[in-house]
Formats: sequence, structure tokens, C-alpha cells
Amino acid sequence: PQSSVIGWEILVLGRRASGEPLRTADFRSELRLWRDGRCLLDDRAWVRGCEAGSAALGQRHVSATFWAIAPTAFVADDAEAIAGLIDDASRPSADEPFHATLGAASLIDPHCLLVRVVGDSPQAVRRVLETAWGALRPRVVQRAAHRPRIWFT
Repeated sequence: PQSSVIGWEILVLGRRASGEPLRTADFRSELRLWRDGRCLLDDRAWVRGCEAGSAALGQRHVSATFWAIAPTAFVADDAEAIAGLIDDASRPSADEPFHATLGAASLIDPHCLLVRVVGDSPQAVRRVLETAWGALRPRVVQRAAHRPRIWFT
């Protein structure tokens, strides 16, 4: 009942940087998060038959889902604060001036906060997820938000 976790998954349709856009797709994904015998998230996605590989993602080819399950309940202000950080991190950067992302944060259960992000660059989407992770890690797992060494490889 007191377990906690932070995780994310990133879906990239095609390899645009290599000049290989996805032309059609049939992709299904299911994610279920349970704690103490109770389902906190039952998420199902289906990207099917999209033209140019991005119709289902608002003409973007990168999609991400981020989740945080905390031992203590979140409040609406937590989701709003994360949404503000996502907005700031979603703006194009000097390194990636043409890679804006679009994201949102939702409180789907008192103990489960969900973030969705779409974009044109896997790196830009990951930057947004790392921002959410950095803000939530101290609250969710009571540890400082030091980026793991593996993220630098």
C-alpha cells in the first residue's frame, strides 16, 4: 500500500533523422499499474493505419507516457505545478529551435499522476520527461533528483 514508482515509455514512429518516416502502422500498447490489489491505471493505445506515421499523434511522430505513483496522495496543485514545468520545458531550445513539444499532466487517481507528451524529436520529448522526473522524484521516492550515469551514455 505504500509502494511508489516513477516510469516512462517513449514511442517513436519511424526514423525521420535517417530519412525513414513511417508510412503505415499498426501498433498496440497496454499499460496497467496496480497497487495493493487496486488498478490505478489501465491505459490502452492503438495506432492503426495512420498515413505518414503520425496522424494519430497530431502530426507528431514521438509520443510519451510518464507515470508517478506516490505513497501519499497528490493534490490538484501537484498536477498544475507539473503542467507548468512541462509548458516551460516544451518550448523550443537554442539546441533544438524547431522541436517544440506539447504535453499535459493529469491526476488520474489520488496516488497516480500521469503526463503525456507528443513532439517531433525524441530528445525534446525526453527533456520534458526528465523535467517532470526531476520535480517528482524527491516527493515520490524521497530521493534527490540526481540524473543516473546511464542517462549520459
